[in-house]
Amino acid sequence: MKKLAYCMVFFMLFGDFVIAGTFSGNLPKQSQAASEFGFDIMETFDDIKDWQGSARNGKGPAQITSPDFPKRLDGSDTLLNLYDYWVSNDPGDNFIMDHSKNRGYIWDPNNTGTGKSLCMDISHRANFGYGDGKNWGPSRFGMMFGDGDRGSGYEEVYTFHMVRIAPNQWPTAIAPNKVGSYDKNEEYLYGSSWKYFTMGHGFIRPWVHGDGPGSGHDPEYRYAKSTYGWNTNLIHLKPHNEQPEFRLGLGSYHHMPTDGSPPRSPSEYDYRANRSWYMPTEVPVGEWIGVEIYYKLNDKDQANGEMKIWFYHSDGTEVQVFDRNDLWLRGGGHSDDKINMLFIGGNNSNTYYWGDTMEPLYYVDDFIINGSRIGPTYFNKKLNQPDSEPPPPTVITIE
Repeated sequence: MKKLAYCMVFFMLFGDFVIAGTFSGNLPKQSQAASEFGFDIMETFDDIKDWQGSARNGKGPAQITSPDFPKRLDGSDTLLNLYDYWVSNDPGDNFIMDHSKNRGYIWDPNNTGTGKSLCMDISHRANFGYGDGKNWGPSRFGMMFGDGDRGSGYEEVYTFHMVRIAPNQWPTAIAPNKVGSYDKNEEYLYGSSWKYFTMGHGFIRPWVHGDGPGSGHDPEYRYAKSTYGWNTNLIHLKPHNEQPEFRLGLGSYHHMPTDGSPPRSPSEYDYRANRSWYMPTEVPVGEWIGVEIYYKLNDKDQANGEMKIWFYHSDGTEVQVFDRNDLWLRGGGHSDDKINMLFIGGNNSNTYYWGDTMEPLYYVDDFIINGSRIGPTYFNKKLNQPDSEPPPPTVITIE
């Protein structure tokens, strides 16, 4: 373990996952890919054993390390220590593997014919009997990368991943029994949403917030939720304007006061109640894209947090879809809490079931965390291109 203190930035996309900002605490040994690319944290899945977690109908272990988490080919730990799986039946296959051999996809831009990816599945089809009646991946997957102290992590960070999502993830019709269906000639239904990416801060273990149940805090606040902490900092991916778009939602679980004296101010709840922003740019589906997200936490009791979001086409062309500096991201009134939990996936809030004409599986690769922008450097190296100035980005104005 080595002590690190530097700026990291976080970009969001399925696949490569990168985080940047100032890190306080201890980080495990870098992977070979992180060293080669020059990022702080990078998991490509290629040097990881084929893996599926043992959790059934619940969350994986609330531990920083566990035999149940993905391991490298040499048996050593990775930082990938957070997942859940909400069906009781065994999955159809491993979550991490060469999914090109199992009707799925790997991110292989140089056509090497080799590689591994992560399969995600939030459909719970195994519980309802639709489609092939199986689930093929976790609902949520990511990492809690602090060292057990709620103040270990990043004040600001970039994260990145690659992701491939099928067009028929969302329904164009929903029957009275809530079973969805897809017709490529019809428009998506507006209300069909699912949770795409989450940032957590102030956690001490996977699924354990520093104020929440199991933390040992006196008192343990039940509203410091195991999935989100005091507040949701959640990016949705849902049809809007008849196309898939990202949507940022900032929620809060309780009014003031609750369970004694929660460590936060009334103005925090007033700000966060039902705050959301659509990002009116179509997110490409049916192909690999990169997603990068930047988070900077707000000062105590001030709405001055920052977020930026980009997506990248497979040739590295970037499109910025979000840029705000007036956000209340750090909850609970703890000015020393740091960003230390990031994961992809979630659920669709029970808005529909995936019917036979729909595809609930999506694929993630290259999960990265870094102290500066990730995407331009990543694509230059990944596509075997010489270092050069990236083309001017497309910038979308958010009203």
